[in-house]
Amino acid sequence: MNAKWGSFVFGEHYRDPKVYAGNTSASPDPARIEASIAAINAFFRDLPKYTGLQPDRIVFTMDGFRYPDAANAGKGSYYDIMRTLFRKTAETLGYEVIDMDPLFFADFQLHGGRFEYPRDAHWNPTAHAMVAKAMLSSKLIGRLQCSLDNSCEGERGNDQASAEGRVPGQAAREPRPK
Repeated sequence: MNAKWGSFVFGEHYRDPKVYAGNTSASPDPARIEASIAAINAFFRDLPKYTGLQPDRIVFTMDGFRYPDAANAGKGSYYDIMRTLFRKTAETLGYEVIDMDPLFFADFQLHGGRFEYPRDAHWNPTAHAMVAKAMLSSKLIGRLQCSLDNSCEGERGNDQASAEGRVPGQAAREPRPK
């Protein structure tokens, strides 16, 4: 979305990191945080009942700021606080969480490309490929593959996908020029 239309639709500060982070108000309003904590707790309380799955059968991929400068600008924002709380709660309860920010940051440093469409904040094919790679490298997929082919000697899936890695069949990306 260009600045003219973004300002028209969302107001003059629609890209200001002091006003917005993670496509939501950056203000860490205590009442909003309290309500959000209650929502996160209810979500994790009900998740096993609604899915019929135990925590070790679920993987969360967590979007983030995507770029180091945005993460620095968004420190302490509502979005930053909620991302941290969600991840820590999930991990404490035994869920696997793939935080895409470290992967996005590393890829951005190497290639300098964007992870969303020019007029839309949704993931573009690059970001989707990175998430697919990370999922294929997850502990859950490693355990499933291990049980399918009885190759459980050296357990795979203990680390997140590297930012330099790519999805099978995806062309290699060239590093950005220095």
